[in-house]
Amino acid sequence: MILVAIEGCEAHWDRYQAQRKTWAIESWVSSPTDFSGDAMCFTGKMLGVPDDYVNLPAKTKAICAFALRHGYDYLFKCDTDTYVHLPRLLAADFAEHDYSGFVLNTFEIPYCSGPHYWLSRKAFEILAKADWDAYHLKEHSTCEDVMVGCVLHAAGIFPHHDHRYSPFIPVLPSNDVISHHLTTNHSYSAELMHEAHKAAHDH
Repeated sequence: MILVAIEGCEAHWDRYQAQRKTWAIESWVSSPTDFSGDAMCFTGKMLGVPDDYVNLPAKTKAICAFALRHGYDYLFKCDTDTYVHLPRLLAADFAEHDYSGFVLNTFEIPYCSGPHYWLSRKAFEILAKADWDAYHLKEHSTCEDVMVGCVLHAAGIFPHHDHRYSPFIPVLPSNDVISHHLTTNHSYSAELMHEAHKAAHDH
């Protein structure tokens, strides 16, 4: 069973609403009939952790603990400013890797870019149970994606790079992009999500 976990905050609830009006609901209907999974938005308040940017690592760890408690097999974590082509996501080879997404090497330990990445049950169980404080690194302790990479690296799990989880390239019928972080180069507006949805389905 798959959990698509949209990591957000109470202040950005309008962003989640834009996702629900585009890919998070409409695309769900067109997914394979034998698919078993859930798409949920998580805020700090819902998870019992602070709902601010500094505590993003705590929020991600709490999402992993939720996935573990509820018996999920795979977790796709994304942000409220990420557009996802759900049928492509479900057809991807995520089950072949414990940790996959768009890998960044801007730090000594490679990690998957935070707006969208996959975790297997093996990986999110490690994250749910680990003492993240032991991995706090100078200037990176508030970066949930760096912290995920560090905790998993210490456990011998390394990220698999997949260009289809894109920081820059939009999801289009003419390409194979699975998800696009809309605010890598732009400030957020709800229109960006609707425009991305329209572009993904225009022929």
